[in-house]
Amino acid sequence: MFESRIALLGVVGCALLLLVIIALVRSNRLELKYSLLWIVTGAALLFVGLQPGLLERIAKLLGIQVPSNALFALGIVFLIWIIVYLTVAISHLMRRTRILAQQLALLRHRLDQADLPGLEQTERGLEDRTGRDLR
Repeated sequence: MFESRIALLGVVGCALLLLVIIALVRSNRLELKYSLLWIVTGAALLFVGLQPGLLERIAKLLGIQVPSNALFALGIVFLIWIIVYLTVAISHLMRRTRILAQQLALLRHRLDQADLPGLEQTERGLEDRTGRDLR
């Protein structure tokens, strides 16, 4: 079935990748929306590993003479796509964090300015009568 040990190693590696991704999702260490990308990638690599000659046909279709070079080229394109996707996600989270920090600062300011019964303004901030900090 496998033409070489490297093909067998690739299939085993892809199967292990899929198992690790599933374990990370089950333990809530990886969000489902991010895991789908890795599951699809692992399944595609597993499919390519199980289909002898498929990588050669892909390389020929792309105009690349050596199939392993086609695999590396596709891998580089995939990694660039992942980097862009995660950069967009980080930018979105940074924007949300900034907005939440600004809203928290406004709420703290309003609370500091409020004259609520049972609350005392101290040098450290707003405290209730038991001395607990309300920030």
